[in-house]
Amino acid sequence: MYSMKETSFTIDNSTCFLQGTSHLINEVGSILLYSGGNYDTSEISYLFLFPFEKIEIEASSENPWGELKEQLQLDQSNACDLPLWVGYLSYELGYATEEIFTPSDDNSNYLAYFQKFKITIRFCHSTNTIAVFVINNILLENEQKILQVIVNQGFWNRSYFKPLTPSKIKNIKRKGSDDYKKAIEAIKELILDGEVYQLNLSQEFIFSGSFDPVSIYFALLQKSPNPYSAILNLEQETIVSISPEKFLSLKKGQLETRPIKGTIAATVLDGKKKLLNSEKNLSELMMIVDLMRNDLSRVSQVGSVKVKELVRCENYHSIYHLFSIIQAVAIPKIHSLEIIKACYPAGSITGCPKIRAMEYIQRFEKRNRHVYTGSIGYFSQNGDFNFNVAIRTLIFKEEELRVQLGGAIVIDSEPENEYEETLDKGLSIFNAIGFNPHE
Repeated sequence: MYSMKETSFTIDNSTCFLQGTSHLINEVGSILLYSGGNYDTSEISYLFLFPFEKIEIEASSENPWGELKEQLQLDQSNACDLPLWVGYLSYELGYATEEIFTPSDDNSNYLAYFQKFKITIRFCHSTNTIAVFVINNILLENEQKILQVIVNQGFWNRSYFKPLTPSKIKNIKRKGSDDYKKAIEAIKELILDGEVYQLNLSQEFIFSGSFDPVSIYFALLQKSPNPYSAILNLEQETIVSISPEKFLSLKKGQLETRPIKGTIAATVLDGKKKLLNSEKNLSELMMIVDLMRNDLSRVSQVGSVKVKELVRCENYHSIYHLFSIIQAVAIPKIHSLEIIKACYPAGSITGCPKIRAMEYIQRFEKRNRHVYTGSIGYFSQNGDFNFNVAIRTLIFKEEELRVQLGGAIVIDSEPENEYEETLDKGLSIFNAIGFNPHE
């Protein structure tokens, strides 16, 4: 049996938390889920250190959802809501739900990857309180030394921020803007034919060169502190996400999703007002609200699915987004993974109808998205969970960086505007790595 020990103390502010964290995240296997910004969802951040168990669902798995469910071993009778398993669900896991073939022969990535940790550090943004939870009887000697540094309150007030290490880009692979625009025209033809109503199309940038993922992540946080940000410093790759979007959460039986649909650059004059009055963007959002309500109804008590807020507009550094807040009450004793499976992947990054849209995404993109538009988050021992939609996500592997950016295509989409919108979404990322997409 493992013994859990808790230590709590107060620090000055969230900047102090990040200063200490920016040093600790260099430990291989570490994960930071940072809830930044001044949003109502910016509540709790977690740093996880020293993984000692892991779940790896291979791309070749014949029953990935079943394997993951068996290995999670959640206990909904347990009162502990502390994150237990932390990691990601890939976008391709959604293809396994409907037995749709994946769009690529690339089996090098996991469909799902989770770790269990010896040390969990929880930071409450409203009280500036740090709580350190330790599985004390399995720490190694060097881990004990790091723990002593962590519980030293002065550690969190030291400046550990490194200046952004300049990226050295040697080569870039990307399809031209004309290819993206041609795909948009083809999608509009599908919409006219009644095949889909909305389809999310993305483009990929592949950079080769020299990159420092940790310094890039903290530079992004300083510019764009979004509420569902994450960095996963894994053995096989480093994943950075500055996502503003919640996919789905479960807390004490209450479900909530916040689909984003509708974007305008913050530099546009009266951009917020224009976005709120845009029939195109509002139509995109309403389609996804209906889709997510339908998904939730499959795992919720009858009559409990409610739209708490139909349209909200918020600023996320370089852009404004529209989103909705949908809530429901989960069916009693339903397994957490069954809830996620019924709603996965998020409708905001597929289009609708979801399955048909996913089939066409395969045909147009001809690649695996991997973590991009999948989900990053955690499962607690008691079955509670919280996952983002992994947009604004960078994947570093060896000397390669992959960035994917996309948007919703509807019947009145203008190809040039849609293409520029994807670049607007990636502006903070491009700035952080020193890349001008217009050159």
